[in-house]
Amino acid sequence: MVAAAEPVPLPDEWPEQTRSGLLQALGLLRVAVYTVRGWAENSPLAKARLQGEVERLETEVALLQQELRLKNARMARIEAARRPHYTPVERLEILMLGVTRGWSMAELARRFLLTATTIAQWNRRRDEHGPEALLRTREPVNKFPDLVSALVQQLQALLPIAGRRKLAEHLARAGLHLSASTVKRRLEAEVAPPMPPDDPSISGGPAATSAMKKEAPRAVVARATNHVWGADLTLVPLLGGFAVPWLPFAWAQRWPFCWWVLLVVDHFSRSVVHVALFAQQPKEAEVVAALERAVSATGPPKHFITDQGVQFQGGYRAFC
Repeated sequence: MVAAAEPVPLPDEWPEQTRSGLLQALGLLRVAVYTVRGWAENSPLAKARLQGEVERLETEVALLQQELRLKNARMARIEAARRPHYTPVERLEILMLGVTRGWSMAELARRFLLTATTIAQWNRRRDEHGPEALLRTREPVNKFPDLVSALVQQLQALLPIAGRRKLAEHLARAGLHLSASTVKRRLEAEVAPPMPPDDPSISGGPAATSAMKKEAPRAVVARATNHVWGADLTLVPLLGGFAVPWLPFAWAQRWPFCWWVLLVVDHFSRSVVHVALFAQQPKEAEVVAALERAVSATGPPKHFITDQGVQFQGGYRAFC
């Protein structure tokens, strides 16, 4: 004969303590889950470690969805006309996210509490320029490292199993030629947050903007001519160039289809110090010889900034 289970003893005023009890129960559950998950992550069994990582990621996704639901519910209670507008940078990133996820305009509008008409208007005006443009990149076109970082990081979010070489291949198909080492640096780079608009009601006005600009760290500051030089190699296409970057229509990256160009620029005056042309990808000795000609013509700079390409390794460091 099985004895009946005794009821769980409850305090006399338990209805008034349910909220505190709920929070305390969740805290105890968190400790238990983290203990089990820590055992799985340190397990000698690869399957157990993988299962622990999968469970951790599933929990993180569920909690992020709950967090997003609560924030959306708060924003939805505000009248549409009184909601704060998205900044031009945020509008472009919303469209980028929609393309990455493959959402329709209606789905994208629903998730960001907008209308499909608004999304369609953003798409129609995406190539506008000037201060009245609806969409804007984080950095100007002539200063786009952060833009490349955002693009590479967006690709990795879409293809998390793809390595840096595979990402470089996908970018090459779109006409953006980056080396695997450059892709790695762009993945590790932190994308700078957009500067706030000059609206005092939003960000504190121009004073806050100028203060944030002053806080941006710079390792080397050019203070005079021939103080800081920068050098890099680029490709200048000929005969139609790289308009179709995939095989079998891709031209070889050498003359007569393109020139390899070495540019040396003075950071203070923004003037071109030296230009060198190569029929094919130059070797380290050829690049060093060109830099020696630049130095002999104008004198050596105090600082020389380059990337970490194969042309700027041991021989280049000895030249410096």
